[in-house]
Amino acid sequence: MKPCGMFMQEPSREASVSSGVF
Repeated sequence: MKPCGMFMQEPSREASVSSGVF
C-alpha cells in the first residue's frame, strides 16, 4: 500500500482508486 500522503492530496479521488486497486 502507498503512504497516506496521496490520500491527503485528493481524498475523494485517490481514496476511492486506492481502495479499489489495493
